[in-house]
This record gives sequence, structure tokens and C-alpha cells, in this order.
Amino acid sequence: MSVGVRVVRGPDWNYGDKDGGEGHVGSIIAVSQDNSCDVVWDNGREMKCNIGKGGKRDLRVVDNAPAGVKHLGVQCDECKQRTVIGTRWKCSECHDYDLCTICYYGDKHNLSHQFLRINKQSSKPIKLPKRATSQRMRALGIFPGAVVLRGKDWSYGTQDGGQGSEGKVTEIRNYGGDTGARNAVKVKWKNGEINVYKLGAGGKVDLKFMEPGVGTDYYRDHLDIPDSSARITRETSTFEGNESSTEEAETSSVDTVLHVGDRVCVFIPAEDLKQVQRGRGGWSMRMTECIGRIGKVKNIESDEIIEVEYDGNTWQFYQGALRKVSMMAIHANSTKEHLEKRVYDIKPGDTVKILSEPKTVELLQKGHGGWEDAMIKGSINDLLSIFFFTHAYYTYKQTA
Repeated sequence: MSVGVRVVRGPDWNYGDKDGGEGHVGSIIAVSQDNSCDVVWDNGREMKCNIGKGGKRDLRVVDNAPAGVKHLGVQCDECKQRTVIGTRWKCSECHDYDLCTICYYGDKHNLSHQFLRINKQSSKPIKLPKRATSQRMRALGIFPGAVVLRGKDWSYGTQDGGQGSEGKVTEIRNYGGDTGARNAVKVKWKNGEINVYKLGAGGKVDLKFMEPGVGTDYYRDHLDIPDSSARITRETSTFEGNESSTEEAETSSVDTVLHVGDRVCVFIPAEDLKQVQRGRGGWSMRMTECIGRIGKVKNIESDEIIEVEYDGNTWQFYQGALRKVSMMAIHANSTKEHLEKRVYDIKPGDTVKILSEPKTVELLQKGHGGWEDAMIKGSINDLLSIFFFTHAYYTYKQTA
């Protein structure tokens, strides 16, 4: 769970109408290590909510775009947004068809088709009910049309015309250089001033409503229910957006929860790594030396920042740039030397399943046998050529 995420009440909500009522939206402004968080609701009320503490889940995520979530290399097939910002919604009945949050909530594409929800680039796809048979809820809060006043983080003097002055929200915006999206609003005040104000950007909320505006409708039972007590899950998702099949996603028994000591791999290209590292662990050109290599998790700073050790140096990586390396296929009696050399139970002549994402394959081949375009065109039976597949991903043997 991250600062800036927009939320509504969840399944264990037990606070009456402090949020303003069913469908009213708030922003997370702080996350605690005790599996709770601080929320400022659009009506101005601030309160602490459980996101796993005591087994309670008080919230649902209506939009994680304000926290900077992006799905690099994935385009919305309806609005043609080149990078899906916020949750990704993937049709499970059409080939390579994705929607952004706005289009999914806006009932684009066939409502009788079943979709998968992918919260972050590294998240496991979650199968959802069909929208055609699901209940729609209406979001209320600081949306276009809302009448607003200065809020808890107001720091703009008398720009609004003075204490108690009213303004009207005219549109949802992205705030300046912040990495998030849909995390600010443009307001026109009665004195004629027009400016943009934070709505979750950097954990700040500049406004509160006097009269709520009407936002988009959403499907309550399709929303993520945050539970940080479950720790960080790194599922089988890909940079290019070509997930494993729905069946694989649902039936995989491989442990994908990250722990200190786990092996991970940086799997996205340098330019994209630089982009996602902004505001999430920082950036150094030397980080490019880690791409395609196996490192060891030294510490889990937060649900977004993971400390990884490479050659005695520790780097802080954004979780979406990492994949957990499966160690299931290692010989049970491997020595430390064998472990470092990634020895696996694969023999020349075995048939293996090669990953379908060429960019990821090319990156991971760095230092592990090299790369040739022909490697994605069919079965590879040479032990040296398949070396990296076996230590980083699932392998499938075929028997006669």
C-alpha cells in the first residue's frame, strides 16, 4: 500500500459514515508498519484504518494511479493510452486486450467478457466476475462539480480569497513533476483565481468538499482489498504484458512472496528502469550493471522499495523492476558452489518451455549464454542455451 492511493470503505468497515457514506472517496497520506494507514476523506475527516491489522481490512482501492503505478509497455486498447497508468484490466477472452481504469469503469469493451485485474506490473492477475452481472457503485467526493474549501494541507495564503471562501472543481489533473497521475484537481475560486491543488500527491490533501462532486461509477467487488500483513507478493507478470495463461496464474504453487535472502532479477531495460526508479529508491547509472543478473534481497524497506545486494553493493530497487527467482529446480543437495553456479536438473535433450517475451529473454541472457534472435523461434535443446531459463522461471519437461 502506498501514499496517494484513492480508497473507499472496505469489507470490515465499522466507522459509520465518517467517510461521508458508501461510495465516498479518500486518500492515503501515511502507511504504518503495524498494517494500518492514515486516510484523509474528501469531506476533510482524517482517521486511521486497518489494512491487515488484527485481520481487518477496512478499505478498497478505487484508484492507485495517484501512487505512481504504471504498466510499462502496455497500451489501453480503448483510449490508446500508450502506458496504462493505475490498475491494468486484461480481458481473459480476447487476445492481448487491455483497458485502463477509466475505460474499465466506463464500461468499454464487452461487459459479458471476464477480466483479470493486475494491480501493479509485478502482480499476479486476479480473475474477476463479469461486469454484466456485477453491482456498480458511484464514487463521490472531490470530482468535477464539487464545491470545495481549503483543507488540511493548504499552504497558498489567500489565493482562494480567504478562509471560508468556496471554489468549484473543474477537472482532475496530474500534479506537476509528481510521479503519480490523477492526484490533483483544478479549482476556480469565486474571486476568479484558477489553480491546481494536491489530492494525494506526495501524501498531501489541499482541499475538502462542502458539496461532493460525482465521479466515475466503479465495480465494488472488482476492487483490490489491501492487506499489508500478507507482505509483498511478486507474481509472474511480464514487462511486455504477456502474462502466463489464466490457468497458470491461478494454479501456480510456487512461493512468490519476497523474503530477506531471496534471489531476484532486475528484468526491465535501462531507460524504463531509470523512469520507475524516480522517487522510488533513486537512480545511478551503475544500476544498469544489475540488469539481467541475480541479486540477493537484503532488506524490504516498504511495499515498493526492496534492497538488493550485488557483488557486495546494496541498491534500492522499485519492486516492479524485480522478479523472484524460483529455486525449486535446484538439486536438494547442492553445495554452496553449485548454488552460485545455478545447477539445475536439466539435461541435454530435455524439452523446455521458453519465455514468450523477447525483451525479457534478451535481458536475462546477459552473462548466461548470450542472445540470438533465433532463440525465440523454437525449442532450444543445448544446455548452455537454456541455462538461464531454468534458474529464473518455470520449466516444463515433456515425456514420451
